[in-house]
Amino acid sequence: RLAAEHLIIVEGQRGFRVAPLSAKDAREIGEMRLMVEVEALRQSIPAGDNSWEEKIITTFFRLEQVETGDDRSPDTLVKWERLNADFHDALVAGCRSKWLLRTRETMFRHHERYRRMSRIETKLTRDVHAEHKALMKAAIDRNVEEAVRVIRLHIEKTTNAVSAAIENAGSEVPTAA
Repeated sequence: RLAAEHLIIVEGQRGFRVAPLSAKDAREIGEMRLMVEVEALRQSIPAGDNSWEEKIITTFFRLEQVETGDDRSPDTLVKWERLNADFHDALVAGCRSKWLLRTRETMFRHHERYRRMSRIETKLTRDVHAEHKALMKAAIDRNVEEAVRVIRLHIEKTTNAVSAAIENAGSEVPTAA
């Protein structure tokens, strides 16, 4: 399954290796995630109900605890990634298209590999918490255009940061298995 999703490379008679990170892939994956995330969010906001709003608020609160907390342990990034995924999932949960959500989930997983690098590269130069807060507020206010504007910037900043980091390191960055 991982080979079918292009997360690992099958090397005949030698096993498998994790697919390397590349600036080109980072840009393409970021652009694809942006397209599907924007459309899922655009459909989710008007269709969302009270439980959708509650889920957004709850997942944002949990994410906020990690983003504004003092814990700098190695487990924090893993916890942040899970809570970040929960928050973004909650935002699009009102979308009624199961195929759009499936495609979005696939792109989110692929983007996760790059997002991890972005968090490390931009920890001191980017206020991701403020971006999440603006996104939550726009969604709860049912302001589709503002939510789309914020999610675009949010994903573009991640994509740009990781593309630049990979380009500075060379054309591809090998990943640990």
